[in-house]
Amino acid sequence: AQEALMMDYLRGYGPAREQDYAYWAGLKVSAARKVLKRIEPGLAAVGAAGQKGKLYLPADNLPDLVQTEEVPLVRLLPKFDALMMGHREKARFMDEPTRKRVFLPTAEVSATVLVDGRVEGVWNLKKEGEAWSLGVELFKELDEEHVDLLYSEIQGMKEFTGFEVTEEVSLARLPRE
Repeated sequence: AQEALMMDYLRGYGPAREQDYAYWAGLKVSAARKVLKRIEPGLAAVGAAGQKGKLYLPADNLPDLVQTEEVPLVRLLPKFDALMMGHREKARFMDEPTRKRVFLPTAEVSATVLVDGRVEGVWNLKKEGEAWSLGVELFKELDEEHVDLLYSEIQGMKEFTGFEVTEEVSLARLPRE
């Protein structure tokens, strides 16, 4: 069962480290490392730009991971999204000032704006009378293509919810390390 759980985790959250799995599963890293050793023959070890060490994923997922070209992407991820919660190490998709805006002292995890695999803002949706208000705070300026993708994502949310939504997109400068 331990092996199946870790393999399922890596299918959903990989590539990831054994530390990420231990964090997600509530295990000690040493216990996660033992499970990893048992399933290692079915895994592929990969590297990621700016990351030290190996990341693992099921070997049969590797062809899906390898792409010949990058595709610009903007997504509005909800509070407590699996990407935020499924990895102990957050540096591959956000820097420290951003992490402080996402993981709040109140134990809240903000809804995030994901731009090409990096958290570049937060958002919230709240009801004001009969209308809904969507506030988006970006941590960096986006180029025209990404702005168009952001508004397309907002439009998709409006269509999905059926809510009458007004949106405000602003730029919030974060202190950088």
